Amino acid sequence: MPDGSTQLKPVVTTIAKDGVKEIVGEHLTERQKEEWREKAKKGGWELIEETTPGRDADGSFSGHLEFIDSPEILRTVAKTAYTALALRMGVDFAMRDTFNDVREFVRTGKGTPSAKLFLNEDFLAACAQGPHQHSVVLVGRKDKGSVDAIVRLFGGLCYFVNLTGHYEGVDFFDTLVYDAQHGEINKVLVVHEQAEFLQMDEVSGSEKTLWNDRVKSGVWFLKFLDNAITGKRTG
Repeated sequence: MPDGSTQLKPVVTTIAKDGVKEIVGEHLTERQKEEWREKAKKGGWELIEETTPGRDADGSFSGHLEFIDSPEILRTVAKTAYTALALRMGVDFAMRDTFNDVREFVRTGKGTPSAKLFLNEDFLAACAQGPHQHSVVLVGRKDKGSVDAIVRLFGGLCYFVNLTGHYEGVDFFDTLVYDAQHGEINKVLVVHEQAEFLQMDEVSGSEKTLWNDRVKSGVWFLKFLDNAITGKRTG
């Protein structure tokens, strides 16, 4: 429910025995309970209300995964990467003309999309995050003339964003990890001085990287969520 509570599906069972009809309702909503009380009052029913003890219940969740590579999400991801660039490298830097194309794509959706969905299980395993975390890895390279970003949503949906292909400044790298559950930026444990460069190379140059494969990315993400709920590790 919108307030974070869980409402199980109401179950109504009718039992007829010895000429007596008994109607049992389980998991009724507050509105249904009021309706039953009113009917019992007007119809002369005997109404028995009991509170049952808590118990485990199996739950299933469904939805459509078309959104993970839709034009709207690609613009959102590009905006996330660009905003992180401005936050980490400064607004003056982000407002340079070299980033005109990504700004235009974010504003209007026109032009070649600067973001694309990808799945690389080695990268995900090496840089583990939880579904409560979002992150942005930024890398600027003078030798390649590019500024790129890896955006991860909910710990498992990954996007590669090219912020510019006309970069002539000094090399830089940075990682931003945000804990959405607690509303705070997480500190990053770096095991290699230039881990961001290695991560970017692993994603962009590896034959194991699957690009724009909604089905495989979606299947991996759902398994990742399921394992997070059950305490298992995705591998």
